[in-house]
Amino acid sequence: MPGGAETCSVYISDSVIASVSAAPEGFVADKTIQGAGKMLIPGLVNAHTHTSMTIFRNCADDLLFNDWLFGKIMPLEDKLTADDCYWGMMLAVTEMLRSGTTAFIDMYYFMDSLVRAALDSGIRAVLSRGLIGGADDPAGGETRIREAIDAINKWKGRDRLSFMLAPHAPYTCDEGFQREIAAEAKKQGLA
Repeated sequence: MPGGAETCSVYISDSVIASVSAAPEGFVADKTIQGAGKMLIPGLVNAHTHTSMTIFRNCADDLLFNDWLFGKIMPLEDKLTADDCYWGMMLAVTEMLRSGTTAFIDMYYFMDSLVRAALDSGIRAVLSRGLIGGADDPAGGETRIREAIDAINKWKGRDRLSFMLAPHAPYTCDEGFQREIAAEAKKQGLA
């Protein structure tokens, strides 16, 4: 086949690929999926998401970025509930799984809801409380870092979940705040 693809069989045992091409010794299939004419690839990873924002799809998308984010989206985000974030993530996860994405990295609010959605859906996720802050808002930044660490401590050790400390962007986190996050990530064993 073109591009290095080849025709072969894949053997799965207990949800893990046990072998490609040759059946493992003693392997007995309880289910066979006919994949002739199909291509099997590893699951895709979405490396930057704000899944709960699916509920804002098509909202003011005709604006310039700063007008859209600071003028429209952030005021709407201030009104979000934990339930909104849960269902926004569930919609995003459904769309990701349907298109072959089996893992994602997300930063947003309401960590308990995000963790619950990831666990309920069965997808692999790396999660962080979205971190925004800096010299203009030192107390807010500290609060957000504490919320992130509290969520990590509460939820760590769950299958398919990992955690990180994630500064949102250079335009919402000044250099000092980014350095503070990096130092805290190292202290927490996340760097």
